[in-house]
Amino acid sequence: MRRRLDIAGSLIVTPELIFLDEPTTGIDPRSRNQVWEIIRTLVAGGATIVLTTQYLEEADHLADRLAVIDHGTVIAEGTPGQLKAQVGAKRPEGQAD
Repeated sequence: MRRRLDIAGSLIVTPELIFLDEPTTGIDPRSRNQVWEIIRTLVAGGATIVLTTQYLEEADHLADRLAVIDHGTVIAEGTPGQLKAQVGAKRPEGQAD
């Protein structure tokens, strides 16, 4: 409930740019789906959302573009489809995981 109140309070006036830092961490699946719907509605209304999440499913469902950050460095960037295609791509010989 606290997470939903935090989000609701920040959206009293609809800004053009919204930063959401792990908005669904620690909430139940029903509430998570409600937050996802709020995010989709804001985007459909023209807002730009910068979302941080550790949940790949959340990023896949909500993002048009993704950036994967490791220790402060962007190590991959693209659409969800592009990044999924890269996961199975063959690495050059001698390149470590």
